[in-house]
Amino acid sequence: MSRKEISTEFLNLAHTRPATLAAVGDGNIDQAVNVIKSWRNERPEFTAVVDAIVGMFGFSPYHRGMIMAAADLAAEPRTLFYHDNQHSLERFFIASILGMQAIKEAREPLEKIAIMMTSALVLDYGHDGSTNWNPKREENDQLKMQSRAVERVTPALFGDYGISWHDWNAVEALVYATDDSIDPERFKREPLLARSVATGLKMYLFREEGEKPDEHVLHYKIRHILHDDQYAECAQMLQDADAGKDLLDVGFAKRAAKNFAKEQRDLTGYNTNMEVFERLGLGRMFSISGKALMGDRIEQTMNTLSHTPKLKVAHAKAQPST
Repeated sequence: MSRKEISTEFLNLAHTRPATLAAVGDGNIDQAVNVIKSWRNERPEFTAVVDAIVGMFGFSPYHRGMIMAAADLAAEPRTLFYHDNQHSLERFFIASILGMQAIKEAREPLEKIAIMMTSALVLDYGHDGSTNWNPKREENDQLKMQSRAVERVTPALFGDYGISWHDWNAVEALVYATDDSIDPERFKREPLLARSVATGLKMYLFREEGEKPDEHVLHYKIRHILHDDQYAECAQMLQDADAGKDLLDVGFAKRAAKNFAKEQRDLTGYNTNMEVFERLGLGRMFSISGKALMGDRIEQTMNTLSHTPKLKVAHAKAQPST
């Protein structure tokens, strides 16, 4: 079946579920939550969804092709409990909504949103179900899973498709910037070394007005694209889409925690793995689009989870990074 035929098949399906594409066009996260719930009951064809959404943006043939090449990779079967194909599709969906909002408000150009959406698709490519957590050292190996994805995606996007060197550097850096691992104990001992890529990014972006940025908190792999904050908003949107989508609904959060525990082969660790998502929610670094469109729902979810006794388990050690 050709991509054109697949797209037509999906669009016919979307006539009975207009919220699928309307959520992107309208920036309606409530609609998006309902769409995701529907997808989980009846999963649509992966590249058909991507193709239909991408068609709303007016990308150049080069950027549209880049995203669809990434979609072909992301659609390769991945039978994991949490980091499966559906996880990637939902992240892309939310990233598209945030990106469309940024374009409407003239905050980001199409080219940067195309790079962010490409990154959303390939972020978990080659995922093996593990995390950055190193149980022997009881701390996170920063960028381990992100490096795995970059290594496996490079031949297809940079080699086969011919993505430009500049665009590939940006995709690579945005993927690295999703590392949210941080060990609070090591942070106390070695503040500069313990700051994760994402933590350094937060400190860089949210420094006091007029304060000179501390370049040491930024990992060298993302420092070059953040010069003059040129991809900072895209990095934030990608982070919001990656972890934030599972905090848009209490049911989503519980399901994500349960599946994450299964994926880690720790069926007794439900509470601990819920804490992973609670930690992400409490420490969110919202993009402008994310704060405007997702903030209220995530705050509501976090308030509900914090009042659920069985999910509140005190912990002192770092938790595995997703």
